[in-house]
Amino acid sequence: MSGRRLKGRKKGTTKASPASPQTNMDVVLTKRLLSVIVDSMETNDVDALRVATLRLNRLAMRSEQSRECLWKKKSNVQCVLSALASTDHQVIEDCAQTLSYVVLSSSKACAKVAKAKAGEKLLRVVSRHALRSDAVLFQLLNALAELAHHDKKLAVASRLTGSLKIVLVLLKQKQSNLKVAIAPLRFLSAMTSNASNAKLIHKEGGTVVFMSLLKAPAVLRDVALVVSCCTALKNLVTASSIALAHFVNKGGFAALLSTLSKSNMELFSSRKHDVVHAMLLLVRATHSAEPGRTVFFEQNALDLVLTILSRSAPGSKVEEISCSILYKHLTHPKLPPPINAVMVPLPSLEPNEMVSVQDDDGEDTDDDGDGNDVVEDEDDDDDD
Repeated sequence: MSGRRLKGRKKGTTKASPASPQTNMDVVLTKRLLSVIVDSMETNDVDALRVATLRLNRLAMRSEQSRECLWKKKSNVQCVLSALASTDHQVIEDCAQTLSYVVLSSSKACAKVAKAKAGEKLLRVVSRHALRSDAVLFQLLNALAELAHHDKKLAVASRLTGSLKIVLVLLKQKQSNLKVAIAPLRFLSAMTSNASNAKLIHKEGGTVVFMSLLKAPAVLRDVALVVSCCTALKNLVTASSIALAHFVNKGGFAALLSTLSKSNMELFSSRKHDVVHAMLLLVRATHSAEPGRTVFFEQNALDLVLTILSRSAPGSKVEEISCSILYKHLTHPKLPPPINAVMVPLPSLEPNEMVSVQDDDGEDTDDDGDGNDVVEDEDDDDDD
């Protein structure tokens, strides 16, 4: 028995579990529905297209295998995108929601959908006001925010299609409801990474909206809301000096420092490090220029940054950004001297002047700069 060689898989490998019948059925049904969508568009059969897109939407909502089948082949994504050109509102909503499920399922799926140029077509859906359901619209905005991380041209397309202004108007209408406001806020936060978009958003009153959201009493409970709001404001004050001055002069920067000072211990204890990091990024962007630097001095924010640095974990993002703020603060050429500083004037020396330095043995060593030290012998009284 010991001399027999056992056949089988190699050591360290595991046997792949066979796919369940339900999994195979979901994949087969997904492919069949895609085929029906193609045939319906060729024959212009709107009723069959409605049924197929509705069933595909429900299947993508509940089945991970169905979503994987959709994004693994570019032709499948293109099939759903072609149905977005329909004039039927139900078909448009079902296709947009199906793609939203796929995009939000994983980062890999999001990258595949972005590569198929789905972002621009989804932006046109937003700009045409083609979605009648607010729930589908908010889900689509979340998906577009994720697509923006993989498609850098999407920010420019959002401005050219007019969807940027449309979403800002939507945020103004929904800002009193924080749970609803998070979707348009995430979208605007991603799109303001473009400097032209950031200037346009400030011109349309976006800075005031973001400031009011950041000052809301219950805003710290929602991590995604605070991070998106701070990111959007950081992009605005970085792109526009007018936005920076408005943010500081209207009390937004002082309110941010006050909130961070009162809540940093609570945020660290509840492990909301992303909130602290997002706030510090906004502090650094505002502190880098006037009038933000003046408010930073007035609020004694240097002690606040030192406190946060002492509480941050070694090597963390919070420690890195805290050290960055301290470095910019301490190396600024226009920094005032410390209040209790003692200024000691240094004597001016001529180039040929010898400097006498006393060594440990009490002997005077003259260094004339040529590397040769001259040691003078002391007078010996015993020689007399």
